[in-house]
Amino acid sequence: MGEAYSEDLRQRILRAVDRGLPVRQVAGLYEVSTSFIYKALIRRRTTGETDARARGGRVAKKLVGHHEALLERVRLEPDITELQEWLLKTLYLGNVVKDGVTHPKKCPT
Repeated sequence: MGEAYSEDLRQRILRAVDRGLPVRQVAGLYEVSTSFIYKALIRRRTTGETDARARGGRVAKKLVGHHEALLERVRLEPDITELQEWLLKTLYLGNVVKDGVTHPKKCPT
């Protein structure tokens, strides 16, 4: 995915349309799609927002609530293989690496 358009570019595009330039002309002038301009206009009209929306990423972190236990375990056993096994057994996190091949974890039922 590409990066979001800058706030400055967004403002210039919206000002150009507000001054009465046709959307297709503005799209060609600023090298953006007409779809982007129409979506930006609709978003500004409905929400008043003109800035880029937050993008992607995880909402919930897998280790939330386990920070202290994880730090203590790393202090006790710094070997990454042992740590991975402990995580799989206690928190069901990560992938299993066997013979150099990564396999998705399987949670016990």
